Amino acid sequence: MKIRLFFLSGLVLFAAAFIPGAAASDLPYNLVFVNQEIKTESYRTGILLETYQEEAEAYIDGKYMGKTPILIVNLLQGAYRVELKKDGYRTLVMNVNLPLNVIKSFNFNLERVSGFIIVTAEPPDAVITMDGIKITETQQEIPVGRYQLSVRSFGYGEYRETVTIADSVSTARKVTLGKAAFDVSGIKASRSVLNPRNPGSLGRTRLSFSVTAPGSGRIALYNDRNEKAAEFKLPEFTGWDQVFEWDGAGSGGL
Repeated sequence: MKIRLFFLSGLVLFAAAFIPGAAASDLPYNLVFVNQEIKTESYRTGILLETYQEEAEAYIDGKYMGKTPILIVNLLQGAYRVELKKDGYRTLVMNVNLPLNVIKSFNFNLERVSGFIIVTAEPPDAVITMDGIKITETQQEIPVGRYQLSVRSFGYGEYRETVTIADSVSTARKVTLGKAAFDVSGIKASRSVLNPRNPGSLGRTRLSFSVTAPGSGRIALYNDRNEKAAEFKLPEFTGWDQVFEWDGAGSGGL
């Protein structure tokens, strides 16, 4: 990573001039050179801030310095208030006593801001997801924010709700699903026209569709003269997604 230079005031200066023995391309930090009006060797005095999370915002005494990893040099000796901020994480605040000609280094793992959710569902085998990620009925700790809660069970209508998770707050939902009317949707064919004499997949078609509830049905296939070429009784539906394959020769199955 190449070094990036940020100058808060005064002349534009080259980083390697302030860090003896270091080339600009060798330093994997953002570099901030402060107090340029002071003609001393205080460039040897500074604070290096790193975080496990990328690009946390760094502040010194309330003034924005840049994003981590960041090396702030040419500070005067003394006490400083350091803050690290990042959306979704708790702000880290610390006081640093900085001696002259010392660069103090810190590496932090910021604490995630999170809350809790517990969802109980009827029927008990319902699938519960938050933004598509499956959770259990036990209490879950998740980052703060807005999520799409979904509760599904085959044969029942889906429950959906936008849920806001707040910092350190436990959110509870009790969901009872209602029975779903039988419906078929999403009918697709991998090949709408086929010749059974063709080898392999060229002589086969794969039909897929979804159902909402238990049931059964029949499927009929027609030739190019709109004559019924084959008809099959389908097994009982026990899940949403169904697949039927036909080889064009009067045989088929799930």
